[in-house]
Amino acid sequence: MNVKKTTRAVGVCATALALSALLPTTANAATLTASCMTTGANGSVRVPNFHGATERIQVGLTAYDSKADGKHARVRLLTKNASGKIKYWSWRAAKGGKGTLKSWKTHAKDDRGIFNIGVQVARFDGSHLVNSCTDWS
Repeated sequence: MNVKKTTRAVGVCATALALSALLPTTANAATLTASCMTTGANGSVRVPNFHGATERIQVGLTAYDSKADGKHARVRLLTKNASGKIKYWSWRAAKGGKGTLKSWKTHAKDDRGIFNIGVQVARFDGSHLVNSCTDWS
């Protein structure tokens, strides 16, 4: 009698495992974040529902100017593709003085796939990069 119950339980587990392989992989999606802080600026990137090795991602970026020095904070997305090549996306600026917090929602697309995300945060004096930091998820 115990053998039959064990056999049935193993059969049910095997069936559940086989069915789970047919389900969409959204359960494996993760929200990736990266953030860093440098003198006068901090920022972050957030990518919800990241599946890994995807061609298109939704992106949230934030930049904060933390110093009253006449300079401004910028943030940009970094991505790595299948060959490990890093793409440096366009800078987004928080120009408004100390205490300025700016947020952006956008997307990124790479036909070779996006395997990793990062963020670069910097303080700029006009168009001159003064200092920066980088973080990867």
